[in-house]
Amino acid sequence: MADPYLIPDTFVLRNKLGITDADVLARAEYEIVEASAAELLEGYRVARRPLQVSMPAWRTVRKALFRDVYDWAGEYRSVFISKENFKGKSDFCAPDRIGIEGERALAGLKARCGTSDERRSPTCWTAWPTPTSP
Repeated sequence: MADPYLIPDTFVLRNKLGITDADVLARAEYEIVEASAAELLEGYRVARRPLQVSMPAWRTVRKALFRDVYDWAGEYRSVFISKENFKGKSDFCAPDRIGIEGERALAGLKARCGTSDERRSPTCWTAWPTPTSP
């Protein structure tokens, strides 16, 4: 069965940009996501509200970051994936377990980092924006 995320007969992700070269796509994705992240965080800073620590919020963030590159941005993937690295092959979370395992990981993050009221904890990096001083 063909991978629905890849351009047929390639290892390049289907994308809204029409790019068929993996290196060119990686550079374009980086530039677009970097700009989208700045826009997203500025929106949270201006609204003076913290990013929520939940899977629905995580999906919203991923959609905001990748929406200009991929049609499926913010959705859970539907296929099994793995990646070769210096340790060998790493299998990623099974598609039907992403929500469950994501919530479990976020519960651990919340336990270690605290709630948004405790977000200034020096032991935890968080993406909550810091309001600027006048």
